[in-house]
Amino acid sequence: FRAVSGLRRQQGRWTEAIGLGEKAISLSSAVNGSHHVSTLVAMNDYAIMLRMNGQLTEALTLFLEIYDRNKAQANRKNRHANRLIEMINIGTSLIALGRLAEAEPFVKESLDLARITENKHPAATSALLMCGNLRMLQGRWLEAENFFQMVVKSGAQEGTMQDPRLVTARAQLGLILLSKGETKEAKKLLELAVLESQNVQKNPAAFTLKIQSYYAQALPVQDAPVTSTSLLSEVVQKQQAVQGVEQADRVEPLSNLAKLLNDQHEPELALRHSTDAIEISETLYPKGHFRLAAALIQRGRALSALKQESKAKIIFEQAERMIADTDGLDPRFQRELSEAKLRIDK
Repeated sequence: FRAVSGLRRQQGRWTEAIGLGEKAISLSSAVNGSHHVSTLVAMNDYAIMLRMNGQLTEALTLFLEIYDRNKAQANRKNRHANRLIEMINIGTSLIALGRLAEAEPFVKESLDLARITENKHPAATSALLMCGNLRMLQGRWLEAENFFQMVVKSGAQEGTMQDPRLVTARAQLGLILLSKGETKEAKKLLELAVLESQNVQKNPAAFTLKIQSYYAQALPVQDAPVTSTSLLSEVVQKQQAVQGVEQADRVEPLSNLAKLLNDQHEPELALRHSTDAIEISETLYPKGHFRLAAALIQRGRALSALKQESKAKIIFEQAERMIADTDGLDPRFQRELSEAKLRIDK
């Protein structure tokens, strides 16, 4: 059941994959018991699948259940390595849900456990990448850069740059350079990440689209054969058709495209794409999220440009509440909201 479930997941047949994952857990529980390693592995696979399908809260609940069951097996072989994976799964899920402050202790423990294994366990790379992602969301760019550099360095040493985690780290380094104004170097890194993304073993088409959405940020907005707007438009269109694209990976390209269109004074198109981002985000994050706030800001900007200022103000208030509810979030989210509100006031 686990093997077929994984195959259906790769084919984008989520309903079948989830059903088979549930059967794998039930069968292993009945035969081996609820705390047996086979049952816990089946639960972990199922939780990862839920997270990829956008069922973030359900995935987190299951990861926490695995953690609790494993605590009862304190003397189990390779406990440090197992606990490292548990910390990464819980921390990554909390970050995905925008619960950055809650993720902090799990991120810290994952680093401590990775050091115990001298960063030689395969999951140590995931711990470093998770830490980099968290620091980037918090606007702690120097710390994020250090973590991503460690990931890329480990990949270069082991000759494993086809690992999607290492490609992601390279792309994130490109975005950090871009934020520093080092556009030329950023573009080189992002171009290399796009090339490498095409050779990853799992879902290369979906993964390449994700990396291309990062690369688009390093391109000119207009007056070039390929621009940010044209590439992001292509990414957004293809993400609807390519199998294996996670719903969460669609939100940021849609919001970024809406932002570019707003900047280019095309509010009707910006409104359409921001609305798509909001609809996906409201399913993924029913309690609110800074990614949803980012999409709301672009919707508000579009409505304001269309002379619907009263609606825009209400939407900006929603976004402001979501940003305020996320402890430790990068101040750029608040700056973008303030700039959008200032346009209305003017």
